[in-house]
Amino acid sequence: MRRAASDTREYRRRRQRRLGAYWVKPRPREGFNRERLPDPAAYYARELGKLGRISGDGWAIAHCPFHNDVHPSFTVNLRHGGWCCFRGCGKGDLVMFQQMKYGQSFVEAAQALGAWGR
Repeated sequence: MRRAASDTREYRRRRQRRLGAYWVKPRPREGFNRERLPDPAAYYARELGKLGRISGDGWAIAHCPFHNDVHPSFTVNLRHGGWCCFRGCGKGDLVMFQQMKYGQSFVEAAQALGAWGR
């Protein structure tokens, strides 16, 4: 039988009072924090160099860094960080771009972007 939410809260309060000074608040988990990702416009400008024209909804055209590109076939969104290659290289977000460009795992890419930790 499950306890109601109010019962659980009351149980925690009583337990905290009983343990007193010995009770230690749990530390926040280390992990991925999307809010700590860099600004997409600055990141893609640094990684891709010259960006083409920017549409009204934030998409910009560039040469794809994953294949030899004569004509721009790579678009990035400078607001939310999404990207897409129309030649078939893939699509994703800032972390996926970092992973593909530098051959990193998810955790390594998030650490390189400063989005891993507390």
